Amino acid sequence: MKSIKDYLNYFEKSDVPKWLKLYKKGQAFNAKEFFSEKTVFYPGSGTDGHAVALFGGSHAAHSFIYADDGIKAENIIEELKSTTNGFQGYDLFEIFELKEKDIVPYGWRPTLAYDNLKNKIQKMSSFARANFAFLTILERKPLFDDRHGPQRLAILFLGADGIATYDAIYCQPDSYQSPFALLIEDYGFGGNYDSFGKNGLLEMTANSAKIFPKYILTNSIDRLWPAYMSLDLEPSVGGMHGYHRELYKKCQD
Repeated sequence: MKSIKDYLNYFEKSDVPKWLKLYKKGQAFNAKEFFSEKTVFYPGSGTDGHAVALFGGSHAAHSFIYADDGIKAENIIEELKSTTNGFQGYDLFEIFELKEKDIVPYGWRPTLAYDNLKNKIQKMSSFARANFAFLTILERKPLFDDRHGPQRLAILFLGADGIATYDAIYCQPDSYQSPFALLIEDYGFGGNYDSFGKNGLLEMTANSAKIFPKYILTNSIDRLWPAYMSLDLEPSVGGMHGYHRELYKKCQD
C-alpha cells in the first residue's frame, strides 16, 4: 500500500515558491505572496509537526498555518530548535512578529451570525486578541537533501482560536484561496469549546462560505467532513498520542 507521503510527492509535488526561495533576512512579510501559495491549516496544532513532515516532506506544500490559543510562543520556538517531531532536519532561519492587520489587512467579520450560535461565536472572537502571531522560515540542514524535504518551509504560528482563524484567513470576501489541506484533530481533553470535525463550527463556517480544503488529514472517520473520500493509503502516525491518521480528498461537486 502506498504511503501518504509517496502519494503527495507523486501527485502534488511542487517547487519552493519564488518568494520563499529568494527570501533574505530582514525582509517584510508579504501576505499576498504567502497566501497565494498552497497552505496547510492546522487548528489546535500545539507543537505537532506531523503536517510539516507529511505535506512539507513530500514537497506538496511549503506554507503552513498553525493556530492554537492554548500554547505559549516560547514553547513553539523551543520545539522548532529541537531535533525531534516533524521539524527535524531544519534550522530556524528567520522569525518575526506580526500583527492582525499583517495577516488580514481588511479585518475579519464572522461568516456565521445565527442567534443560536451567539455564545460560541463570541468565543471565536479570540482571533482579534491573539496571544501572538509570528512567521518562521525554516531552512534545511546541510546534512539533509530533497528526500527529507524542500530547502525552505514557512510556518505562520498564531496564538488564536482555530475556527476564527480559518474564517478570517480563508472565508472573507478578499481572501486569496482555499486551504490546500486541513488537519483535524479533536483531542478529547483539549478543552476546546467546539469540534473541528463534522457538524462543528469549523465545518459550518466552511459550508457557509463554500470554502473547503482539497485534502483532510484525520485519525477518525467519525470526525471527517462529508463529501470527502478515502484514498486507501497507508495511515501515517503522528500527533501527541501517536494516532494513525489517514488522508481524504474532496469529492468533485
